[in-house]
Amino acid sequence: MMVKSPQRSLLTAFPRTLQKLVKQIVWQENYNEEYLLVSMLSATASAAGNAARISIKGEWTTCASLYMILVGNPGQGKTPPLDFAYAPIRKKDEDLRQEYISMIEKQKDTKKGYSQPTTLSLSRTIVSDFTPEALLQAHDANPRGIAIYVDEIMGMFNSVNQYSKGQLIEQLLTAYSGNPLDVMRVSMERPIHIAKPCINIAGTAQTARIKELFYKGFQQNGLLDRFLLSYPVDTTLSLWNHKRGRKTDVSVMQQWESIMEKILHLPYSPSSSRPCMLNFSSAARKEYFEWHDTGIKTISQGSVSEREQGRMMKTHLHVARIALCIQILKWACNEGKLDSVDVASVRSAICISDYFEDCFQRISDYVKRQSMSPHLKMFVNRLNAQFCTSEAVSHGEEMGMGRRNVMYTLSKLQRLGVITQKQHGKYEKTPEFDGF
Repeated sequence: MMVKSPQRSLLTAFPRTLQKLVKQIVWQENYNEEYLLVSMLSATASAAGNAARISIKGEWTTCASLYMILVGNPGQGKTPPLDFAYAPIRKKDEDLRQEYISMIEKQKDTKKGYSQPTTLSLSRTIVSDFTPEALLQAHDANPRGIAIYVDEIMGMFNSVNQYSKGQLIEQLLTAYSGNPLDVMRVSMERPIHIAKPCINIAGTAQTARIKELFYKGFQQNGLLDRFLLSYPVDTTLSLWNHKRGRKTDVSVMQQWESIMEKILHLPYSPSSSRPCMLNFSSAARKEYFEWHDTGIKTISQGSVSEREQGRMMKTHLHVARIALCIQILKWACNEGKLDSVDVASVRSAICISDYFEDCFQRISDYVKRQSMSPHLKMFVNRLNAQFCTSEAVSHGEEMGMGRRNVMYTLSKLQRLGVITQKQHGKYEKTPEFDGF
């Protein structure tokens, strides 16, 4: 992956005000800290939408669009922090729904002489149950941006993609790149054109099902590389502590609502060609460009696999978008301005990106282990950390494998990333698989 920044905890990458708030919420609500932080990051991106963009270089700009999945075992507490973070957005959506219902009722009441438009559309940010056509209709009604919010997101991908024959996936790939989205159906009153799509994804996935993202074509089509996965190292289920508050401290929610309200009220006009556009400060640009170029040099040296290269080439966009979110959060917490992205926000974004890439690598290793049969695991465990072909053949013969089968198995293990060939006839286990 991209060259990592100096070690920092995920918490310290966020504004100080938010750090204090998160500590309080974690203590009070028993939330996993990592899940809560990334949920807040996702909610920030969804609240900002197209109202704030970052200029990367030249004419290349982007909104804060993040595709994020919280991964963990059942009962690990993935959904509650996500619900907490998105609660202010849901509240706004409900206010808009009530307003929409009121307008519909006024349209029906012709006796009172109301002159209302004949066509109304419900504007909302969060979309959970939809078809690909309905998704774009929702975005058309809210050009600021929408958020796909789904618990157990793999079920959504499987059902919607089956129905749409891959249409949803194509939409998400296009939207992530910032290219226009178009849809025209006979059943539609008019064709839909989204000039500047801004789609966020927030969902959860059970650890046992995450392999579906790797093996159902999402890796081959590049969608997987666009996702940020949160997968805490500490999977210990928290104990309920009777010393913690019996009732939720209302002020905690109010503090988060206040931060989100400020972001939600960022002015946005679809007709405006210049939304709130943030450039990097000179120091931030230097930091970001040097970090990016270090990663490119790593790729050029041939020290990473082709598979890793594909993900590395998306990381610079992740960092730019996360830096934008952090700057917005600092502004909303009264710890920074919204005139440029400063160097501290870039460093925080690199730190957060490193966290996501570490999570991705651990999930990838987990998926590889799960894909291995007991017989294959036994063969790997017989191998030393460093071994040669003759040693592998010898271990294989002890297990009833012929030389040809052993050579095929070694090739398979290389494809899985379990071993690497250092030179002809010389191999080395990936550290994660030494004694697993």
